[in-house]
Amino acid sequence: MTKLPDRFTCQHCGKEERVGRWSHGAELREKRLCFNCDFYLSWRDEAAGRSGDMFVAEGTLYAALEEPDGAHGSTLGFGGRSFRIDYLDGRPARITRNLWTQGAVPDEFKELFPDTAVLTEVFLQTTVKGSKA
Repeated sequence: MTKLPDRFTCQHCGKEERVGRWSHGAELREKRLCFNCDFYLSWRDEAAGRSGDMFVAEGTLYAALEEPDGAHGSTLGFGGRSFRIDYLDGRPARITRNLWTQGAVPDEFKELFPDTAVLTEVFLQTTVKGSKA
């Protein structure tokens, strides 16, 4: 059995990656990608096969996931706050309560991840039973 190196040069960005024995290391060594490049290239490839749940707004990558039955605020992204997603490609807008940020897109990936939506937090007005609105 050939021992894989703990260090290698990323074939995408050229940076040296040191993976040691952590769980994702073998996969990165096989792909010859550093953690950062693997993360963003995997998102790009995954986004191509999905319908509208991954998008970029103001340079930040997001995933809008389905809301599981019985889910409540603490188990949902952003604590279950509501957000409206207006897609720039003409798809219908949607509202989600299960939004997860994947962080700001690094400069070297901005070309792969241009803005694809406008994101707006939605504040829902509620009325307490017995009160006058």
